[in-house]
Amino acid sequence: MPVTPGMSALDVFSSTAGAAVRRGIPAVVAMQFGISDPAAITFGTTFYQYVAKGLPVDTSVMRARRAMRRAKKDTLEWGTPVLYLRATDDGHIFATDGAPGPQTLLKKATYTLRVEAPDEGALRQRQSLYEEARGHHAAGRWDAVLEVRERLLALDPAAEDPDGLFVSARAALAETRASVTSEDSARSPWRFRNELTVRHRKSVIGVAFSPDGQWLATASSDGTARLWDSVSGRQTHSFKHPGWLNVVTSVAFSPDGTRLATGSEDGIGRVWDVASGRLVVRLSHEGSVASVAFSPDGRCVATASQDKSVRLWDPVNGQELSRLAIGASARSVAFSLDGRRLVSGSEDGVGRVWDVVSRRLIVQLGHEASVPGVAFNPDGRRIATASEDKSVRVWDAGSGKQLLRLAHDSSVRAVAFSPDGRRLATAGWDNVARVWDAGDGRELFGLHHDSSLRAVTFSGDGHRVATAGSDSTAHIWRITEGNTGDGW
Repeated sequence: MPVTPGMSALDVFSSTAGAAVRRGIPAVVAMQFGISDPAAITFGTTFYQYVAKGLPVDTSVMRARRAMRRAKKDTLEWGTPVLYLRATDDGHIFATDGAPGPQTLLKKATYTLRVEAPDEGALRQRQSLYEEARGHHAAGRWDAVLEVRERLLALDPAAEDPDGLFVSARAALAETRASVTSEDSARSPWRFRNELTVRHRKSVIGVAFSPDGQWLATASSDGTARLWDSVSGRQTHSFKHPGWLNVVTSVAFSPDGTRLATGSEDGIGRVWDVASGRLVVRLSHEGSVASVAFSPDGRCVATASQDKSVRLWDPVNGQELSRLAIGASARSVAFSLDGRRLVSGSEDGVGRVWDVVSRRLIVQLGHEASVPGVAFNPDGRRIATASEDKSVRVWDAGSGKQLLRLAHDSSVRAVAFSPDGRRLATAGWDNVARVWDAGDGRELFGLHHDSSLRAVTFSGDGHRVATAGSDSTAHIWRITEGNTGDGW
C-alpha cells in the first residue's frame, strides 16, 4: 500500500495487521521495516519461548525485543516489531491448562483491539533530552552529558546513541580522569598495571579467581563460563549453557578449587568439575539465577534468584537444604567467613543479613534502588552493598548502622573486599572499577574499561584485581603499594 498525504507511517502495515485482528486473529506482530534473518530468528525464538512459559503476549514481545537488542546493539532492529493484540486484559490468548501442545484452544472471552504503538509524548521527551545532551557535549560538559544519559535510560531503557554523544563523553571523561591520575601518581603510594586481558564474544558479567590464584573464571552473556590460566591467559575449559535463555550471570569457586558454580538466566544453578569440565549437578529455580556463592567449608552452595528466594544446596547431590524467602527478586548473595551468616541483595533496594542455621533475618540494609552486589569483610564485622542508586555503602554487620557511603557516577553493580579487609573494590556502569580505603572511604585509584563494568574481585593474595565489563573483556590488574623499583 502506498503512503498517501495525511497517512501516518504506521498505516502501511497497520491496515493489514489491524484487519487480521478484527477478523479474529488473536495477535499479530507487524514489522515496521525489513529486518535481518538473525534478528528475526532471535525475536521469534525468544517470543515463543516466553509464550510457552505462560507469559502474556505483550510481555513476551517486550522480552523478545530486549533479546534482539542484546544480540546486536549497533542497530535499531529491536524497535521494529509492533504488537496488535486482540485479547483479554491479562494479555493471554491461549488456555494452556489441561490441553498443551497443538490442541491448545483459544480462550473464550470478550475481545478488544489493543495496539502497542509508539508513545508520541515519550518520543518528544526523548528527543528533548537528546538535544540537551548535544548542548552539553558541544560545551565539553562530559559529566552533564552522562547525567542526561541516565535520565534518558530511566525514560527508555532501550534508548540508543545514534550520534555517539554518550560514548565520546565517556571517553573524554576517562581521558580527563587518566590525566588527573597521572598528575597525582607521584603523590600516590599505589601503582597498578594491566597484566592480562581475556575476551568473550559478548559482555562478561561475572569473574572469580580460584583460591590459589592459578585460574580465572568468567561468566558471559554469550552462554558460556570459561576457565583461563591467570598468568598466560590460556583458556582451558568452556562450560556451555544450552538453550536461548543461556546468559551466564555469575561464577564462584569452591574453597578447595575443585568445583565451579555458575548461575544462569535459564533459572538453573550448575556445579561443574574444574579438572574435567564435567557438569556435576543442576540446581533449579523458577526464575533467573543472578548470583552464586559457596560456603567457606564448601558443604553448600547458595543461589539468589529472580523467583524471590535464596536457596542453599548440597553441591554433591543437588539436594535443597534450606530456602530463604526474600520478598523481592534476589540479585546477590555472599557468606561470612565463618559461614554462620549470609547477606543477600535484592531488587527492592534492601540488603538482608540472615542466620544460616535458623534462617532468621538479623538486620536489613536500605538503599534507594536495587542491590546487585554484596560482600562481607574478612572478620565478618562489616558488610558492603553495591546499588543502582550510584552508591556503595559499608555497614556494621550486627547493628545495620551505616559507616561509609562511597559514590560512583552511575549504577554500581559489584563490590569486593580485599583479603586483608583494608581495601574495597567496586564496579560501576561509569566504566570504572574503583579501589577504596575500606577504613576511611578514600578513593585510591580507578581501573578503566571501554564500557560499563559488571563485576570485580580480588585474588587470594590481594595483589591482583580482576574486572569484567560489557566490552566483552575481563582484565587482571597487578596492584602494588609503594615504590616497586621496577620502572612503574
